[in-house]
Amino acid sequence: MADLDLDRYRQEHAGEPHKVTLGGKTYLLPATLPVIVPDLLKRGEIISALECLFGDDSMTVGKQLGIDAEGGDFLAIFSLYGVDLPEPSASPDSSASSGVPSRLTSNGSTGVTSEPLASVKTK
Repeated sequence: MADLDLDRYRQEHAGEPHKVTLGGKTYLLPATLPVIVPDLLKRGEIISALECLFGDDSMTVGKQLGIDAEGGDFLAIFSLYGVDLPEPSASPDSSASSGVPSRLTSNGSTGVTSEPLASVKTK
């Protein structure tokens, strides 16, 4: 039977946290990339990936990074871990039509809200 002391393993393999300064504040990011982050990035969930790194400050950081239209800041952060930002996966295709038309959104009890433009009298 194997004996694994994770406390000792973590202590022996712990690296120094990454220091990221943004908006005059320094954030300490985990030394190693949380295992879920690459999957989040593949799904295009960058804010969720930032939450894994910045924790409670992720919304503040996300807003500050939002001004970086080219994505350079995101690239710089994830390059600390040797990770390139993948292209987000394509949106799923629209669902196929069932051939049944959509139903009305009103039950017909709503009265007319404007005067008719013209009326035609028939005999």
